[in-house]
Amino acid sequence: MQPLGPNPLASLAPDAPIGGERASYGFASYVFDRRRDRLTKDGVAVALAPKPKALLRYFLDNPERVIEKRELIAAVWASTVVTDDSLVQLVLELRNALADREQQIVKTVPRRGYLFDARVRAANSAARCASRERAKATLGRPGRSSNPRLRTRGIESVGGPETATLQHR
Repeated sequence: MQPLGPNPLASLAPDAPIGGERASYGFASYVFDRRRDRLTKDGVAVALAPKPKALLRYFLDNPERVIEKRELIAAVWASTVVTDDSLVQLVLELRNALADREQQIVKTVPRRGYLFDARVRAANSAARCASRERAKATLGRPGRSSNPRLRTRGIESVGGPETATLQHR
């Protein structure tokens, strides 16, 4: 048996395109990782069934564009015949998973279809934004953390996130 050679994906950056597609997307406070087929919010996994996940993938590939109902049905169900009611239920499932009751992310366009109205960005920039927000929230509060395992007494961090050191008070 001959060796297969090096893995061409091993050297890719975490958000490098695969076959011309992004490996992961960030939107609102969510990140969808295509490689792991996983949606997270602020680093916590969000449960999503296969069909809503397929719908989300299609929306992420076509952000800020009104997508007609027939196009969405063809994209998610392929050759299976379904009614508009099935699409409405699927969109509702996705909105529930995204906590989008106000229709701020997935908007209904009456008699036409749906609009994914969230700014989609590379996931690594989404992770940087989330890190900055967490850092801002804990600045000025020595020894405090939102993670109970990291809370300390009598110890404060000195320096930025990359160069933080701990000092006893």
